[in-house]
Amino acid sequence: MDDLVKQDHPYRKLLKLVDFESLTRGLQSLLHRKYGRPGYNLTSGFKALILQWMEDLSDRELERFLAENNS
Repeated sequence: MDDLVKQDHPYRKLLKLVDFESLTRGLQSLLHRKYGRPGYNLTSGFKALILQWMEDLSDRELERFLAENNS
């Protein structure tokens, strides 16, 4: 999978600049998993929101974008 995305892709640069794990670490305590099924990984969700903002996508467009793009 790593070979499918160019080395100079903007998202690779973003991942090198931002430590998403440390950004979301403080939010883990806010998650309550008493009810319903477990949600998506908090860090992945945060990355998706950043991607949605960067690409100016609606919620539906983001869902399609994530399904269709490997980067």
